[in-house]
Amino acid sequence: MQATGRHPQTYIIFNTNNYLMDVLFLCVVGFLFILAIFDLFVGVSNDAVNFLNSAIGSRAASFRRILIVASVGIFIGAAMSNGMMDIARHGIFHPEHFSFYDIICIFMAVMVTDVILLDIFNTLGMPTSTTVSMVFELLGATFVVSLIKMASDPTGLGFADLLNTEKALSVILGIFLSVAIAFFFGTIVQMLTRMLFSFNYRSNLRYKIGPFAGLCATAIVYFLLIKGAKDLTFMTPEVKAWIGSNTTAILAVCMAGFTLLMQLLHAFRVNVLKVVVLMGTFALAMAFAGNDLVNFIGVPLSGLSAYQDYAANGGGNEHGFLMDSLNSSANTPIAFLIGAGVIMVISLATSKKARNVTETEIGLGSQHGGGDEMFSSSRFARRLVRWTMSILVWIKGATPRCVRRWVDQRFNVNDSIMEQGAAFDLVRGSVNLVLAGALIAMGTSLKLPLSTTFVTFMVAMGTSLADRAWSRESAVFRITGVISVIGGWFLTAGAAFIGAGLIVACMHTGGVWTMYAFAGLTAFLLVRSHRRFRAKKTEEAGDALYQAILRSTDNTWETWKLLLLYITGQQHKFLLSARDTYESITDAFANEALRPLDKAEDTMQWQKRMLKNARRKETLCLRRVSREVAIEKNAWFYLANNCCMSILYNLRRINEVCREHVANNFLPLPPAYLPNYTDVRSQVTSLLDATLKAVDSGNTNDIPQLRRRCSETKVSISDMYHRLYQDLHQGDPSTVSVLYVYLNMLQETREMVSNLHKYLRAYAKLYDTEFSGQAQAAWQEA
Repeated sequence: MQATGRHPQTYIIFNTNNYLMDVLFLCVVGFLFILAIFDLFVGVSNDAVNFLNSAIGSRAASFRRILIVASVGIFIGAAMSNGMMDIARHGIFHPEHFSFYDIICIFMAVMVTDVILLDIFNTLGMPTSTTVSMVFELLGATFVVSLIKMASDPTGLGFADLLNTEKALSVILGIFLSVAIAFFFGTIVQMLTRMLFSFNYRSNLRYKIGPFAGLCATAIVYFLLIKGAKDLTFMTPEVKAWIGSNTTAILAVCMAGFTLLMQLLHAFRVNVLKVVVLMGTFALAMAFAGNDLVNFIGVPLSGLSAYQDYAANGGGNEHGFLMDSLNSSANTPIAFLIGAGVIMVISLATSKKARNVTETEIGLGSQHGGGDEMFSSSRFARRLVRWTMSILVWIKGATPRCVRRWVDQRFNVNDSIMEQGAAFDLVRGSVNLVLAGALIAMGTSLKLPLSTTFVTFMVAMGTSLADRAWSRESAVFRITGVISVIGGWFLTAGAAFIGAGLIVACMHTGGVWTMYAFAGLTAFLLVRSHRRFRAKKTEEAGDALYQAILRSTDNTWETWKLLLLYITGQQHKFLLSARDTYESITDAFANEALRPLDKAEDTMQWQKRMLKNARRKETLCLRRVSREVAIEKNAWFYLANNCCMSILYNLRRINEVCREHVANNFLPLPPAYLPNYTDVRSQVTSLLDATLKAVDSGNTNDIPQLRRRCSETKVSISDMYHRLYQDLHQGDPSTVSVLYVYLNMLQETREMVSNLHKYLRAYAKLYDTEFSGQAQAAWQEA
């Protein structure tokens, strides 16, 4: 009786625990869908570069119209996709050997890692592959769970039973194939196309535009049939078989029809190249949504399917119930596809990070060189440019002069016809889209795993190289950028594998509450990343004056005033930072504080990059003023910039010696020298403050007085320098080391004041409106 009395109570507790676990796991599945929404936003933000860059970079239409065309393609591709989630369900692992708990841990780790990883790449403005990230996250999480199972499972299962590495290996193969094939064909095809049309393509379109545009449109249709529509709902096996047996006839009819149509449109003065670019944008957007949707919602939908099977048949045994059901293919409900399409369209229209990633690829392929480059140079890029130049010199010498003259004529960039504000012309934009689509379709038909992201990016880089967009002034920066992006692709695979593996290990051992903790951490990291990105964009928006100067098309007095305002604004920022840095270094040396000296070194490295970047921008802006005024002011502009750079070098030499002295814990500066030390410090900071005030006000009346103060300060520092030099030979030998540091500081400070003296003269000359006769005539004409 006693035993039977306990049995109902035990049964109730057991059912209560099962119900609680079911609710907890249902909440985990809910978190998977919340993370999927974030993943759709950050994933589309990154993959948007695949189908937006060519249209935006060539200014084929307004940004709004381009978004509308791409959004229609995305929505149709997403809504008509059959949603087969085989990769997430059983493409990487064999689910019949994994329990429900194992599968939920794997899926949760994949989504957390994917959202964080893609958001990091978006914030950095680096394009990456969502397919690579998802596959390697699944592989990394499954690998770690397999290790855990093999360590505790006596059945003797091995990696061959648990893992399916074939898909991951095909992705790695796809990386190498995509990079090499796309870059090679992009360079060759664009070179041949440019020889056909030249940069002044409008002068010879009469008989060429019809066949060229017809060929492009036919390639786009082929791409849609083979790649974009192969998994859509209306593509039954019968339809696929009919298309496969009649592909040649379909393409021949399309070629004839599109050639005639494009020729007629050209006759009615329609810009046919814009039509081709927008068609290609639609095709790539539709293919992206139809085929890559699994990268974003495949995991949560597989998680939902696993939970439904567990709730119906698991009996509350999450660790013992195996997921054989995931071996079957599942059709996604249409509501999920439509919802995903709506989210993707909203993300594309609203995401500023998508534009950030787009700017990277457009910047690397821009026809305009010598301006503001996004990447610095690297040793490998410099060597590669030097080797390439040597090869080109040899080729040039072996090529007949008449051939060289004809090729140079076809590639004369000065004749280029581009839309206002475009980075490249419509010919290159058309080749980018058509060739990328053709290569992807060909790879799909040949069963080669070419990545959409890799192909579109490397085609764009190949066409920009063929168009001579990588000039000697920009080649090292562009090559470094391309290497950085390609390295980022491999980094994606490694980070996805390791990150998902570490997270799933924590979740598997920590339980359901650890999953909740990681979900909350992910939300926190996304919010913080979003805030930092907004702050960064707000800071970059302050550079609107530079953009306004570049957009100006006249050489009026107003343009020069804008440029002068921009130059002095940049110099004011530097002088303010130099004043703070000098105060920090001198104060840290007197107080033997090492950390401020280390921080000062980092600050000066940043200042150096900013100065070099500002110089490139300002040089580009000088082209927007009249030639006479540019010649008149050019010398003073470069003198002011060189003086700022020299002041920075003076500060770095002061900091280097002080830092070494303090780091070695040598004797501090003797108290007898502190009054003079403080006096020099106050004189220099006061002089910098007065200079900042003059630059900020734009008033040159005080410049002569400031220059006299500089001369007086130099004399005062020289007197201290000579007295200190005598003390070195007559004073305490134990203080020689610290006095040499002080001596170096006085010497560099004197040079810094001398450079400030020169800067003030250059600043006054820049603001001087009394030009030479030629310049005055130019202003009067303006």
